[in-house]
Amino acid sequence: MLKLLLKLDDWIDSRTQMREIKRLQKIADAAKEYARSFGHLVPEAIAEESRRLRERLRASPADAVKLQPRALAIGGLAVERVLGFAPNSTQIIGALLMVHGNIIEMHAGEGKTVVATLAAYWQFLLGHHTDIATTNDYLATRDQRWMGLVFGFLGASVGLVISTTPRPERRAEYQKDVTYVANQELGFDYLRDHLETNVADQVSGIFDFVIIDEADSILIDEARTSLIITEPREFGDEAGREYQELKKLILAVKQLSPGSDYTIDYRMRTVALTDAGADRLVHLLGRDFFKERDIDEMDALWYALYASVFLKPEQDYIIRGDKVVLINEFTGHAMPDRVLLEGLQRAVEAKAGIPPSKDHSIIASITYRNFFQRFKKVSGMTGTAFAAREEFYNLYGLRVARLLPHRGVLRKDKPTIFFRTEKEKFDRVVWESLRAKAQGAPLLIVGRSIAAAKQASDLLEREGISHQLLHAEVGEEESAIIQAAGRPGMITVATNMAGRGADIVIDETLRYENGLRVLGLQHNLSRRVDEQLRGRAGRQGQMGETIIAASLEDELFQAYGDDDFWDRAEKMPWPAEGMSDEILQAGVLYAQDEAEKINGEMRSSLARFDLVVDAHREATYRLRQRILETDDFFKFIADAIRRILIVEEHSAVRPGDLKKILYWNSLDADLQKKLSSFLFWHRSLEPRRSRSNYPQLYEEAKKAIIRVIDSRWERYLESAHWLMDWISMTSAAGRDPYIEFARTADRMFHDMRRDFALATLRAILKLI
Repeated sequence: MLKLLLKLDDWIDSRTQMREIKRLQKIADAAKEYARSFGHLVPEAIAEESRRLRERLRASPADAVKLQPRALAIGGLAVERVLGFAPNSTQIIGALLMVHGNIIEMHAGEGKTVVATLAAYWQFLLGHHTDIATTNDYLATRDQRWMGLVFGFLGASVGLVISTTPRPERRAEYQKDVTYVANQELGFDYLRDHLETNVADQVSGIFDFVIIDEADSILIDEARTSLIITEPREFGDEAGREYQELKKLILAVKQLSPGSDYTIDYRMRTVALTDAGADRLVHLLGRDFFKERDIDEMDALWYALYASVFLKPEQDYIIRGDKVVLINEFTGHAMPDRVLLEGLQRAVEAKAGIPPSKDHSIIASITYRNFFQRFKKVSGMTGTAFAAREEFYNLYGLRVARLLPHRGVLRKDKPTIFFRTEKEKFDRVVWESLRAKAQGAPLLIVGRSIAAAKQASDLLEREGISHQLLHAEVGEEESAIIQAAGRPGMITVATNMAGRGADIVIDETLRYENGLRVLGLQHNLSRRVDEQLRGRAGRQGQMGETIIAASLEDELFQAYGDDDFWDRAEKMPWPAEGMSDEILQAGVLYAQDEAEKINGEMRSSLARFDLVVDAHREATYRLRQRILETDDFFKFIADAIRRILIVEEHSAVRPGDLKKILYWNSLDADLQKKLSSFLFWHRSLEPRRSRSNYPQLYEEAKKAIIRVIDSRWERYLESAHWLMDWISMTSAAGRDPYIEFARTADRMFHDMRRDFALATLRAILKLI
């Protein structure tokens, strides 16, 4: 019954979208008609027309509907004059869908960059700032350089913010009409702004309109990822002893046997010690910390087990010098500024045999989901949104519109070829490489991990097959490698760095003969990531061919394969050259659906928990910002103190207790009278020293108050992250973990506010 309802919902949604696209097609047709009539305009005349449109729309927003086709025609003419081609109807419709806050799905190579340009240009005419968020610095830089000329033609200023942009320069970049920015920089700048102690040092622009490139990667795949800013703590003797203990645990865990000593759930990514494993561990370590109830040692054991089982070198992280650098699972890019939290970072360092890094305290954090909801309007584009349409709507309230390719698809997607072992699969890699070389076709070979890419590269090296290699360890060569990947006979071995968002330009002589060939070394857990990989070939109506080689040893089948898949696998003869099979192919789809279902449930669960912390963050940041922005802050902060300590139900302090906390009897009579009148009789509190006469005193008091709120928020964040990790254990006692988390986190938040109000009251006593 549920499947029937879902099909009915899809049918209704598709019919609604068809009607909407038909309506937008009329606007696109009108825009193209205007473009034909404007075809004679010289560049100066196009720029002047853009200026007049901007003035008219900002003076009379009610004319927007009437002027939209004309505006899109002018934007399209600028694209044509700068880039040499005019936007097609599909691109114009895509832009119209995005300006209304939708996610659009367009096939790879259909010109999403131009679509974003038209949508941002319309927002510029209306007087709204647009941030165009990309998945990495390379794409932000490429698109800004490419489209910056178009925007300049139309009178719009264009900014760029990437990881190397100095912070003092970022404010000017965000204040431009359109800013291309790597999404993580956008989020981290928001967090850093709420750590600044001076408004002039805050850089973020207006959270007006954002276009998210590769929207499903950022909003869905990264929905569980928190942007976290940490601060190193001193590495003391105690931390050194803990690290040595962790190294002993790592060595002991290496001697345990999976299955008998510990069990692994690859689906839920959990690991648990068995009774036999616990006994063996006690023997190996020479002490029974279970009997001793040593909680710290038990925590360290969990970190050691998790790091040993799930965190793999050249897959989840690489080592640069003496530092662990994490790898993005979905894009293959290195994330040098991110660290694992708590003892997990230390466990990986102990496992890798490198010196321990400093402990880190969380001083600011936010998930991508909650960050992007700060924008007045969110839109996005990707080649693989439709499969995630339910999550887009449930998590963000965003609808997905699927647009058909303008030129059709000539790419040939071959069925998966299955192998019994990894060795047989890699033999096929050699065969495909030799075939591509012989036919002069470019071949892209993509593995899910650096280790897989290196394995393929080493094999080709031994066979004397020339190729280029791209992964996070050689990330600085990414642009040059991608540019060369479309040359005749070029073989490129890469991680997913060459997947999503990579624009491989095929040599002109090959576009309608061979095109690019793509060979995946195994299926990804998400079908959308597989589709992104296939989308590197056959772009813009060109020829192309894709195939994925899979072995029974792949993670997807080991963790998510169902009984039908394994029953079939056991009955097959398994020729060394591999084979295709419909039942095994159906097993791939089932396994990916299972993986996506589990990950979707995790994202949904996290969203519930994160809403609690986000409400607390919003209240804290709003209070902090008011203190920073208010010159004569005394009245505001005094009212806030009284509201927290006297009025608010969950943070209020009884008068008698408040007097004890303030050491009432030690205060002089005049101060007692003022405080009593202010706190208990709701009279105004007038400072004895005015700001005009004591500016330095007021500035010191403001800085002290900001330090207080920052330290209390840091303490809350650390407790909330710990609570989120462990609260799920309460479900074993029959209680809803979300309710337990919300109740406990709310109490922690009000305790924090009470502590802040008391500390702040003490800070302003010298002004009273």
